[in-house]
Amino acid sequence: MPPLDGQSDSAQTVSAKQLRSELARVSVATVMYGAHTIAFQPRTEYRSEDRHLVEDWKLSNGTWKFIGVFDGHGAGHEAVDFVFETLPGMIKASLASAVDAADVVSTTTIEDILVRSISDIDDRIKADLLNFFPGGPAQISKLTDNEIKRAIRDPETGNSYVQIMRARTGTTALVALIDPLKSLHVASLGDCEALLGTRNGLGGWEVKTLSKRHNASNKVEADRVRAEHPGEAECIHQGRTLGLVTLTRAIGDTLFKLPPIYTERVLALATPPFHENYKFGDLLARNLTPPYLSNRADVEHVDLASLGPNAMPVLILCSDGLCDLYSRRSQTRDIAQDVQLWLTTLTRESSDNLALELLWDALGGDDRIEAASKIVRGMPGRRVDDTTVVVLQL
Repeated sequence: MPPLDGQSDSAQTVSAKQLRSELARVSVATVMYGAHTIAFQPRTEYRSEDRHLVEDWKLSNGTWKFIGVFDGHGAGHEAVDFVFETLPGMIKASLASAVDAADVVSTTTIEDILVRSISDIDDRIKADLLNFFPGGPAQISKLTDNEIKRAIRDPETGNSYVQIMRARTGTTALVALIDPLKSLHVASLGDCEALLGTRNGLGGWEVKTLSKRHNASNKVEADRVRAEHPGEAECIHQGRTLGLVTLTRAIGDTLFKLPPIYTERVLALATPPFHENYKFGDLLARNLTPPYLSNRADVEHVDLASLGPNAMPVLILCSDGLCDLYSRRSQTRDIAQDVQLWLTTLTRESSDNLALELLWDALGGDDRIEAASKIVRGMPGRRVDDTTVVVLQL
């Protein structure tokens, strides 16, 4: 790459080093239980809605590794914080019970635990909302707005109870488990990405997507929603579920899972209010036969031992912010291809943090220092999507 105007080649190299150092600081690059991680949001006035966790669980049959990436949304942190704090423990407790009953746990049992834990935590969020009004829509319809506001107001904070805000916000869930026998299990709900890179026999890299993209741009998902709501032309509207969110599966987001009276008479009266740009009124007319968002995760299993001794597998979990960054510079529109190219050119031995290296590549790397600098340092008036990356060499 030629130097920027007025810079020598050496000055350009120093600039790249400085920017990489700043990126490492801004993205909180670290290593957790052997996994390389970053959490990137350059605009300091925004608190990232992404969460991630890496843990080693010592169960009776050996050590299990847990990785979770959760991408919150809905202009709030309540749902994603609850899932981040609660879901790993639910999965661990269920696994411990299964392991105690049988040292070797089948993939069917592991899949059931993952699917059930994710749907159970979503059901709990919904139940916590419904419990405020046990009489259901009939009870709500008889109450005044002030009576509802008093019922959902937390006297300690002056705002609505956290259970109300959990129900109004939402999150995706991407979970990976590696069991003591070196099998990988990935559960996905939403549009975070899980990718597995392996060396092929020719010395190159192949990348397989292990997650499912649960959003309305995925024709399979859009067709599924339409089939579940026959005759409702606007169940998918302008590439969004009910015209509002791109996702087709998520935790929380009860606006899309309960009759519209809960949105109009409860969630819309909550404090703090909906974001001014959130057009929930459009949703009310389209919400005819809820739910429209599913809470059922898809699960993939990989026997890592079967890949062979030279596969050098690399597992990557990321929020969709990484896909957005790549889309600014790549024509492939397929993050698996972008990651394949990155792995091909990567010198892993000289990399202290592979997640940071991947983020740097998505920003344009050494070839686009000026463009990367604008993103890393925060573009005025423009927010970059929260980006979380976890990379684990298996």
